[in-house]
Amino acid sequence: MTAFILIALIMTVLAIGAVAWPLRARRVSGRRDDESGLDVYRERDAELVREYERGNLNDAEFAEAREELERELLAVAPERNARGATMGHDRSWPTLLGVATTVPVVAVAVYMATGSPGLTDGGESGGLSPAQVERFRSMGPERRIAELEPVVERQPQATRAWILLAQAYRATERYGDAVSAYARVQSQGEPDPWLMARQAEALLLANGRRFTSSVERLVQRALDLDERNPLALMLAGHAAMARGDDAQAVSYWRRLAEDMPADSENRAMLERLIAEARGGDRGAGEPSMASAPSGSNAEKADDGGDAAVTVRVSLAPSLADAAPAGTTVFIFARPADANGGAPLAVQRTTVDALPVEITLTDAQAMTPNQTLSQANQVRVTARASLQGGVMAQSGDLQGESGTVEIGPDARATVTIDQRIP
Repeated sequence: MTAFILIALIMTVLAIGAVAWPLRARRVSGRRDDESGLDVYRERDAELVREYERGNLNDAEFAEAREELERELLAVAPERNARGATMGHDRSWPTLLGVATTVPVVAVAVYMATGSPGLTDGGESGGLSPAQVERFRSMGPERRIAELEPVVERQPQATRAWILLAQAYRATERYGDAVSAYARVQSQGEPDPWLMARQAEALLLANGRRFTSSVERLVQRALDLDERNPLALMLAGHAAMARGDDAQAVSYWRRLAEDMPADSENRAMLERLIAEARGGDRGAGEPSMASAPSGSNAEKADDGGDAAVTVRVSLAPSLADAAPAGTTVFIFARPADANGGAPLAVQRTTVDALPVEITLTDAQAMTPNQTLSQANQVRVTARASLQGGVMAQSGDLQGESGTVEIGPDARATVTIDQRIP
């Protein structure tokens, strides 16, 4: 902001100088012209007097000549007076100084009211325009880190830059740096439950996926601020499972499931987690809902049956640098005629294993009531989760096959070549 004010003052001074200097030069020039004209008339009058004294002019001729000279002088007097009046206005320095003071003050006031001072002072936006934010988001994590680290060094209050940097650290498994970046953002403004949950997740990964008291405190603080925060609820459920409190885990995940569409992929995955948690309460003699299909589907799940599709998954060369080593890849099949909906089969791998060929069967069903054998045609999707979660996130990488007929020889090819907006 200081730089803007200085620039405004300098431009105002230059503008006033550009106007005042020509006016001053014109005033001096005009004064000289007037004085030169009067000298001519004085010399002509003195010449008439000399001619009269020499006897070259009689009284009548002398009087007539002086009268003519006076008429000429009077004829040019209005022009000279008008010019003099104009020069008088040019000498109105108080007015000029008033303008010089008012213009920059008004300009700064209007800019503060309607402009964007944050773009000049490295404020919350950190000088990042929406286009720049989008450009950084589209970068691979390594390149994003290389370009953003100098930005936050110059502008330590650049909140958006810190968030983008934290996400890149998380994607490259620099979990400790991600924790520090998220903590830096939290210290600069009001507590944000979503960023707090992200910080808890990064700390969990930095601790080798162990739920320490620090991780659980962050998760609880996030839930205190927003009891429906999806990531905090997911982490809270896993923390409860780690403590052996399966009932509490189910409670957290049920709360999370309530906010998801009934036929969504994320809801289906969450239902499987809930089923596994409930299975822990039944004892060894009671089967888990997720792992014990019944009837004919159970038999097909054991030997693969005729319901299967073999999928070859690869990563497009253009996105080779966008997914760091260890990134989880989810491969799932949905009914071809479904707009979204829960997957019929899911398998996971990592980006390191790509290209890879896997076979989806009823054995990979998420629930016993939704299996490959119940569909005639499917579409297969592969998604590289940069955040490591089962729920799709902005920035994740994805690809999809065409329609595939279910059968023992069914094959599909999926190239991960898109980024989720």
